[in-house]
Amino acid sequence: MHPRLASNPFEALRLVKNKNKPAAAASAAARSDAPHFAPSVPAPANDPPQSPERPAKRLRRTPRSDVLFVPDAQNVVRRGNLAVIAMKPGEILPFHGTILICPLVGVCSVNGFVFKPHSSTSSWLASQIEKPTPTDFRFYPCFSPRSTSFLVIESEPHGSRGRVESLSRSQSEHAASISDALKELYRQLPEKSKQFGTVIALKSFSYCGLNEIQNRLPSYKHLFSPFVPAQARSMQPEICELDGFYPILPHMVQVSFNNRHVKFPNHWYEASDTILDSLLPPVICVIGSKGLGKSTMCRFLVNQLLAKYNSVAFLDCDLGQPELTPTGQVSIHVLEDPLLGPAFTNFKHPLFSCFVGATTPKNDPDFYSACVLQLWDVYKTRISQKIPLVINTDGWVRGMGFDLLLYALKQIRPTHVVQLCVPDNSQFAGARNIKDDLNALLNEKSDEVSEVSLMKVYGHEDAKQTVFLPALMRDLGLLAYFAQRKRNPAEPILASEMLEDCCVWDWSGVAARVPYSVPWHVVRLRFLNIEVPPSQSLVALNGTLVALVVDNLNYAIPANPCDPDSPVSQSCAGLQLIPSDIQTHPRHQNCVGLGIVRAIDPAAKLFYVATPLALDQICEVNLIVRGGAEINFPSSMMIDGFEVKISILHQ
Repeated sequence: MHPRLASNPFEALRLVKNKNKPAAAASAAARSDAPHFAPSVPAPANDPPQSPERPAKRLRRTPRSDVLFVPDAQNVVRRGNLAVIAMKPGEILPFHGTILICPLVGVCSVNGFVFKPHSSTSSWLASQIEKPTPTDFRFYPCFSPRSTSFLVIESEPHGSRGRVESLSRSQSEHAASISDALKELYRQLPEKSKQFGTVIALKSFSYCGLNEIQNRLPSYKHLFSPFVPAQARSMQPEICELDGFYPILPHMVQVSFNNRHVKFPNHWYEASDTILDSLLPPVICVIGSKGLGKSTMCRFLVNQLLAKYNSVAFLDCDLGQPELTPTGQVSIHVLEDPLLGPAFTNFKHPLFSCFVGATTPKNDPDFYSACVLQLWDVYKTRISQKIPLVINTDGWVRGMGFDLLLYALKQIRPTHVVQLCVPDNSQFAGARNIKDDLNALLNEKSDEVSEVSLMKVYGHEDAKQTVFLPALMRDLGLLAYFAQRKRNPAEPILASEMLEDCCVWDWSGVAARVPYSVPWHVVRLRFLNIEVPPSQSLVALNGTLVALVVDNLNYAIPANPCDPDSPVSQSCAGLQLIPSDIQTHPRHQNCVGLGIVRAIDPAAKLFYVATPLALDQICEVNLIVRGGAEINFPSSMMIDGFEVKISILHQ
């Protein structure tokens, strides 16, 4: 065990659990007090009878019929890479690829986020004025790769709770061109189709460059564009002519698509309705073991909360597969736009981030816990308490992992804990469900702490079969991070700002990106989770992935950390190495992003660091941190196709 764990209350938590562990009957009663949101299906004969004192909670949402949208000449009109579709209430349109979505009439949803266009949009589209003032329509990028369940565009009832789109005008040529095209396409829709309830504009987003990775790295083949056999290709309607957009239509489901699409169960909506009915902004923590859909649930809750609040705070505690940053760090963000894609498309610049330098907290649990509590303190002190908070956790819920989780829950005390689980009679229950009684552990009889509402929600019973393993997804996240050419690449795009010749991800420049030259005297160096002799610091740093950190502490750093008698002492003279035995609190170090040490010039005493961050984002960086061996730049960038097009890498 780590020597510093003696001062941490993890062992005490174990004692608390054993002390408060109730008898079998009392434990069952305590568990029955926690709301258990599950599908309303008859219980199997071997299941215990339901408690008559707990009537079923009324669902506010009509169960989805899963009626696939069938395009025809009556409900689809297209011009080039822009189309307008009319959907009947309850129809769904799963899709593969990338697309820009703009709601025009009615209500629709994607990934739990409900779009409601401005009330005057429909009258503007139907206006007979020849040249009205152009509307600056807002398009939302949606990403539906094969590595996750496919996204679904769904027509919603008009009374659904959602965010009403703002309406703005613009005199720019791009806004006028798109406004005129949408107006003309809307007029071409038959009057009968306009009465369907939902009219949506779809625009190709193939120019974003994200699908280019499948042409450069064989590991991600068909990530965004599926292999469509000739049988299905011959039956493709006009909607399939949008570049990069591959809708899943009835005749294609069994022919060319094997992934299942996102289906949010009604008990997920029931849980979110309970949270949304809170009088005060809720603090929600999503927990559960691996493979149950914690990331999906977090995105769903964020998108649902954005229907009521203008912004939502997001605290990401998952080191291995974070949602909004590359791997190896925990961070807190303030989100104003929905999450309409997987993690590698949702990178945001964090409000505050702590670099841990590992994919798991097992190497330094104390530091990890301090980082999580530091982010919680940032939420309390720098973010308005009128903003709700969603907390994403990792899937380590056994042994020390459970101790870390319980310690964080006791310190934060969220208003709601969403515990993902599988039915008790499932063959996966023993491996997937948390065995400890969290309701009893968190809600001890005390007047000094607030009560935590524990909600058990069924997640995925078995993991979705996919060729994209966690290690591949971590590599994909790092590659996408360094390939991005735009801050917050998934944010909505206004028609006036839409430039189709400007890509968002440029894979050809991942390794050829021009680096920043950083003098040795302006930055300090630190190695986490590894011991490196000072004389080997340059060797250990060159060609590696590093964190770029703003550090406001002053250290007593040796003038020459290398052995004066060593032959390499002159080459490393001037390095500001922070000794590994110095312990620092994470509140003093904010990680603004990652970089790659492309080269080191000992003679000029310069580091050459490549990073996607702009100069104004790194101007205050004064610390370079090298993490453990598991946090490194993927070698696939140099051996799986990039070397064909990039020669500067070896110069």
